[in-house]
Amino acid sequence: KKDYLPDSNSPNAKIFVEKAEMDSNNFFLRWRNLEKPSQECQKIFSSKISHDT
Repeated sequence: KKDYLPDSNSPNAKIFVEKAEMDSNNFFLRWRNLEKPSQECQKIFSSKISHDT
């Protein structure tokens, strides 16, 4: 299954990505290998539901 992600540079462009499961070590290794600022994208948002138990 591919997920849809909007491209922050163009409201009409669409990017499709495949999910990749990995542990935190592998994630940060891959993240540090990104060379161009345009390859990185981080979005922080508030949850609409409480995650407290």
